[in-house]
Amino acid sequence: MDLHDRRALKAAARNSLAAAPYDPRKLILIHTGISVGLSLLCTIIDYALSLQIQNTGGLGGLGTRSVLSTARSVLQVIVSLGLPFWEAGYCFATIRIALLEGFRRFGPLLRAMLLQSIIYTGVMILCFTVGSRIFLLTPLSDTFYEIMQTIPIESTLYGPELLMDEATATAIAKACVPMIIIVAGLFLIAWVVLSYRFRLVNYLLLDYHGLRAREALRLSGYYLRGNKLALFKLDLSFLWFYVLNGFVALLAYGDYLLSLLGISLPVSGGVAFFVFLLASLLIQGALFV
Repeated sequence: MDLHDRRALKAAARNSLAAAPYDPRKLILIHTGISVGLSLLCTIIDYALSLQIQNTGGLGGLGTRSVLSTARSVLQVIVSLGLPFWEAGYCFATIRIALLEGFRRFGPLLRAMLLQSIIYTGVMILCFTVGSRIFLLTPLSDTFYEIMQTIPIESTLYGPELLMDEATATAIAKACVPMIIIVAGLFLIAWVVLSYRFRLVNYLLLDYHGLRAREALRLSGYYLRGNKLALFKLDLSFLWFYVLNGFVALLAYGDYLLSLLGISLPVSGGVAFFVFLLASLLIQGALFV
């Protein structure tokens, strides 16, 4: 099917959903229900651990705080590692009705994620190198150089050392804002290009069980050669969904946003946090359906 014909693609998708042997809405409800339940459970556990850490003061509670902090870190790692595989299984479920397939392909998916992370990290380093050079070799860095020239230097056993107070450090940070903008802009462009190049990686790994992670990355770029712009336009046609999803995600931080506006709620901070979190998760689930 022609990727450039968005209407035909959407019509084919609607027809496939209508003719599916399983009700797609039930699949989404299963996925969303489990995701919401696990997210809420993990958030409650994390919140309880953080409260326990705050209530364990003094040197006598140092060991307990260390154990609790480690438990929080392990929980966050488990969630961050498990979620991508669950999402991959969900994407495959809409095609093959196999919701746990993402975990069955744990090895190749994990290797693909690691390879992509390495590539993105390398690109980030490259963008920082290029962006910092652009900043330092243009008039954008004049303020930065002026501040650096005013910083006294003290000789120590380990060599010259800059004597910098907090006000000077703050001024340097402000002077480096143009560099941060340049680096962020370069990385955003590179990230968009790479994300579209790797768009089919998970689908290829889930569809072809003998495929290796490196081959999936190569094939994804091959299949999308000349089609990235068409896929980008297709994504733009779903812009309304992404915007609504962004607003729903912000709802989870409603208590914090209201506090910034000086609006206080007639409930405790913990209750407000969970009310907005639960509302965000439920509305997001409804949006997916």
